[in-house]
Amino acid sequence: MINVLKGIITAFALLVPGVSGGTMMIVLNVYDQTIAAMSQLISGKLIHKKMMFQLALGGLIGIIFFSSTIQYLITSYPMPMCYLFLGLVLTGIGTFISKINWKQFKISYLLYFSVGLIIAVLTTFFNTDQLINGHVSGIQYLALVIVSGVVIAVALILPGISTSFLLLSLGMYDDTLQAFSTFDLRYIVPLIIGILLGLLLTTKLLEYLLQHHTTPTYLMILGFVLGSVGTIFPGVPVSTQWISSLVMFGLGVILMIFIQWLVVKYPSQSD
Repeated sequence: MINVLKGIITAFALLVPGVSGGTMMIVLNVYDQTIAAMSQLISGKLIHKKMMFQLALGGLIGIIFFSSTIQYLITSYPMPMCYLFLGLVLTGIGTFISKINWKQFKISYLLYFSVGLIIAVLTTFFNTDQLINGHVSGIQYLALVIVSGVVIAVALILPGISTSFLLLSLGMYDDTLQAFSTFDLRYIVPLIIGILLGLLLTTKLLEYLLQHHTTPTYLMILGFVLGSVGTIFPGVPVSTQWISSLVMFGLGVILMIFIQWLVVKYPSQSD
């Protein structure tokens, strides 16, 4: 049931502003199989059935049980929690570097890294609530929920792009956490429709890039991840938060090392 645990960990990452679900899937060594499975599903084929079911089950469990907790912790302890997430992300960068075939590296490939870095950095300038003012209702609100689902899917597929941070930019982050906390199907169902649309738009292209342009694709992903660090870094702690922030950063490092050990100890069973 290690894949269920990986699904729970991925869901945890999805709920945290600044942390990417796609990044976590690469660290957990289930990214390539997930992309392939979703791409083939669009073509009417089922592959990696057991793994995908277990990941989805773990993801559902993680979202339902962690959404309220994450919302409370981020609100109550923003600085220490940001340093926890920073420790997780920085420690996981080594996984991306190991994915790159450096024997195929060309100087021109730095362009792909730069593009990924710039795109991720630009997302840090998004203003929260810029697309919703709190008074949208009816069909407009339903459409926005579907758009939020597309954002979740695209951010899940693209490592380094934080689902939660983009939901904050849409002004839908609190509503999404609340919906899963209360199991509000009127919100969850259109959100799932949007997620499926987002998967249809992105998985085929990404599968092709990973298969035929592996090194430049992973270099762009590395740029995404490094650029996203700015969305997590909360600034220098004030005097009363130094100890708690450093402790949480260390905890993040230890947790990621433990997760990487689990990945090696219990490799994913794809079928």
